[in-house]
Amino acid sequence: MDINRNYSDLKKFGITDEEDILTKARNHYEKMPRKKRAMIFNSLIIERYFNFQEMKEVSLKVLVHLSILFMSYPEKNNGFKFKGPNLTIEKKIFYEFSSSFETSMTLKHLFKTEEGSMSKRAFINYSIDYPSLSKGDYLALFREYDEVSKRKYNFSIYDNYLYIAEITGGKTSGWLNQKKLKKLIAHSGLGLNELNSLFFDISTLNREEFRYSEIHTKMLGKLGVKYEQKYYIPQTWFVFENIFNYLAENKKVDRTEILEEYAQRLFSDFFGGSNINSNNYDKGRNEQDIIIILEDTILIIECKSNNFTKIVDDASNIEEKLRNTFNSTIQYGANQCMRAEKYIIGNDPAKYYDSNKKRERNKILEISKGNEKKILKIVVLLNDYLNLAESSNQFLEDKTKEVWVVNIFALEKILWNLGSISKFIEYASYRCSNIQTIEAVSSDELVQFGYFISPTFNNFIPQNDKFIAVRAGNNFANWASEYEWIKDCKEFNYWINYQIAKGNCSKKQIEKDFNIKPKL
Repeated sequence: MDINRNYSDLKKFGITDEEDILTKARNHYEKMPRKKRAMIFNSLIIERYFNFQEMKEVSLKVLVHLSILFMSYPEKNNGFKFKGPNLTIEKKIFYEFSSSFETSMTLKHLFKTEEGSMSKRAFINYSIDYPSLSKGDYLALFREYDEVSKRKYNFSIYDNYLYIAEITGGKTSGWLNQKKLKKLIAHSGLGLNELNSLFFDISTLNREEFRYSEIHTKMLGKLGVKYEQKYYIPQTWFVFENIFNYLAENKKVDRTEILEEYAQRLFSDFFGGSNINSNNYDKGRNEQDIIIILEDTILIIECKSNNFTKIVDDASNIEEKLRNTFNSTIQYGANQCMRAEKYIIGNDPAKYYDSNKKRERNKILEISKGNEKKILKIVVLLNDYLNLAESSNQFLEDKTKEVWVVNIFALEKILWNLGSISKFIEYASYRCSNIQTIEAVSSDELVQFGYFISPTFNNFIPQNDKFIAVRAGNNFANWASEYEWIKDCKEFNYWINYQIAKGNCSKKQIEKDFNIKPKL
């Protein structure tokens, strides 16, 4: 769609700051039935997903969140029958509201935060960017968190994935009555109460305003919003982020075990299971999650799954909260890696045990001549932690700046692309070298890796003290699209076969309900 920001029909709004934008939007949308709003909003949301290069003045996340806010405005009957909207014009109006709001919100935050602050970077991720997770990534996460979802929702998100994907997949306008919604999930076995747990009930506001800054917390664990017996559902699978963030709020022991097990499988598939050593305790009873022993290289891996603090832009202590969480998660993991390196270099042989209890432990690993090997230190995270993972060497203490911090799904894509251990060691060595002059605009590890494998990299690697920097754009992450498609298909086929094997559904039922022919 050709978005013309000087379009004459938009001039009448006289848009200035955030509050002015929201006031004018409210006046505009209160005159419009919610059914019509949903059609306009979701039409643009779908178009933005497919045309992100042409429509980059506004993020998908801002469109989704503003659509939820604008849908909350009541319908005001002025006594006249509402005339059907011109969809093309109304999409341009929604785009103008959204892009202007995003610009105003971002500038307001940037002007009041210090350059180089943690909150400056984290705010952009929290407010504007969705994580670089594919449908296959989310489906894998829902499988890993299956028991957690049963406790928190009283049903399996994983088993009901296809029904959830169906109602967010762009096949409807996103405005459904109760009867239509129940029909779409008729074979899922979900009752109305279970279904309603996936929606925020607007009636709970009790005449309070639905504020933009509250959407993150109100929509935690939700796919959409319930209005009496009607439902609004943004038509994009990126709203799965709300579900995952809710599941990841479970107790720490669950999160840690899930991440460590996923990382162990990933590394075992790539490096070979015989090279992977898990849950290692040194003679001082300090644990190291994973140690990978290669011919001339040792990889020290620490997994961290802590949740980061939500960003409240007007909070006076947000920088302090972010720093404290960073220190207790990423910095602590980096410190553990450094401790393990010191132990391996300072002890010949360096012995590791299967327990931190001296009387009950057995030796499981012995590293000889560790000081003669290259040691690479990696902290693996469950997610990007508000954009602080890719750029964490800007905030780590000096002694730990040569630790690579990466989220598990970016790491999975990188391993797939590289395909060989030697190439991975080359990239990991670069990421552990504390080069701070190459940065992803979106703070995405996929962009950082995309620049590394591009022809540009070898010709232009600015040194830290030369006052020259590279800010790589999102196009450097395009290499990951092929893998995301492969993983989407792989996880989906696994899901179908798993459901059929469990007796949750039949091949014939899947073909009938979703027009899909399973590959058995």
